[in-house]
Amino acid sequence: MKENKINPFCFIHIEKAAGTTLHHWLGNNFRGYYTLKPGRYRDCTKAYFTDSEFRIWKMLCPFFIGFGGHSTRHFAEYDKSLTYITFLRDPVSRYLSHFAYQRDAMGINWTIEGFMQEEKFNDFMTKRISPSGCADMAIEELKNKYSFVGLTEYFNESLLMLTKLIFQKQTVPLYERRNEARQKTIVKFEELPENIKHKIFENNKNDIIVYNYVKNNIFELQKSLYGKQLDKDLVDMEESLKEYKYSFLKQLFFILRNKYSNIVVEPIAKKAH
Repeated sequence: MKENKINPFCFIHIEKAAGTTLHHWLGNNFRGYYTLKPGRYRDCTKAYFTDSEFRIWKMLCPFFIGFGGHSTRHFAEYDKSLTYITFLRDPVSRYLSHFAYQRDAMGINWTIEGFMQEEKFNDFMTKRISPSGCADMAIEELKNKYSFVGLTEYFNESLLMLTKLIFQKQTVPLYERRNEARQKTIVKFEELPENIKHKIFENNKNDIIVYNYVKNNIFELQKSLYGKQLDKDLVDMEESLKEYKYSFLKQLFFILRNKYSNIVVEPIAKKAH
């Protein structure tokens, strides 16, 4: 199906939930998809890309069809016509991965005990969906404002469903994994002391409620809407992925238009705002 028949969409990218891989898939399949630069929004639970910035930014981005990034928020109310999508990850795995990323990529010499004392990392997914940090409110937002919620642990199934249910395409989606640099900090939950395990559960109690609701309800509904073909399509997809590589030109164009957005357009939109 041609891109101009697709509703404009916004990907709410939650840290350490396979978002970079999804960005590249979207960018290689939709010439009007852009990824926002996260650098200006270090405290991603508070600062975000505003509706005023969006209106200016959109006018300067050719072929716009979608955008995403750490700084996007559905409650910014960018445009009533936008379709909102996001991916969640098992809260304990995501939390520990976020800890490792802060150490390895950001160069912050956290101990796990120190990381757990930083409230901004607690219930990170819930607060990204609802500023209240309340699980019940985040669930209502996901039910009423989002057209699709994928799960990192079921990434291939999620991508199949996203392709068919949201983008109305019958093709099997193929992708390359991104942002999988060797992790120096290895933390195995099962090897942690019981008091640390308890604290991790406590820090992510709302995320756990939200994730379980999505897994048992929203995700299952999406599977039923896809139909019985899902298992067969999954087998075909995983076989095709073994040798798949992105087109060099499509990847290059995605990189170049992101640089145009990040270096030229976003500062203009920020200054005007």
